[in-house]
Amino acid sequence: MKSPIQCYEETHEWVNRPRPNILRHLPYWLSWWLGYRRTIPPRPSQYVVWIWSWIGAFCSLSVIMTVFGQAQYFIDRHVPLLVASYGASAVLIYGAHRSAPRAAPRARRWAPVWPFDTDAWTARIPGTGEEKIGWTAARDVVKALIKLIEVPRGEWPEEVYVSGEQATWHQAMRWVEDLHGQKFKSVTYTSPASVYRDIVDYHDDPENVGKLLLAYMDEWNFSGASATPTDIVEEQRRKFFPDIHFHSVKEIMEIGEREGHI
Repeated sequence: MKSPIQCYEETHEWVNRPRPNILRHLPYWLSWWLGYRRTIPPRPSQYVVWIWSWIGAFCSLSVIMTVFGQAQYFIDRHVPLLVASYGASAVLIYGAHRSAPRAAPRARRWAPVWPFDTDAWTARIPGTGEEKIGWTAARDVVKALIKLIEVPRGEWPEEVYVSGEQATWHQAMRWVEDLHGQKFKSVTYTSPASVYRDIVDYHDDPENVGKLLLAYMDEWNFSGASATPTDIVEEQRRKFFPDIHFHSVKEIMEIGEREGHI
């Protein structure tokens, strides 16, 4: 019996097999406007790709912002005008599909949700910085899910834990400093008491949804909510994922530094 990965690869190969373009039956003046070319056109210069990508992304994101900013349905529900994935998708759709890394948002620019700002070299750590945090690379989660599909019926436990590494924000801060060869200029700490006070103060305040979400993220950090039970993680890793390498935080950072993207 073929594995799910083999089935996917064969299906992908069949769907993308070379086949005649049906647009060739249309008059050329019409098929040309639909994207058909009798010969493979030369690859455009990098600057042309950048220009058209900018034009397409700007126009499409402007339409989205207009709709979300004017439609009463979205206004009543305080829907944000834009999220990061819109911009990333626009870059990929409008011409820069060969340059996917440009569309990947970087975690280091997520301050203050992400504790480390390596532009200003400041850190804002929720809690004491010694609470356990769980990190898992998205690609490793996908690999684990694919492996779980192969588990026979009845053997899939009710709860499955996947974790790449557990450490503290203090450890992560040292990793970042070692990677860049630079120390953080200032480190501040957010106490649990202030976080819970923000949750209470902003819970029903539509004008400060961002502050409420930040408080929830801080609580998630210092409460240990992401720190999965180590003994169960190791047991399930041996049982279900023996051939999967779960990357550590330092390994992911080194990949990003070496390749320019994750």
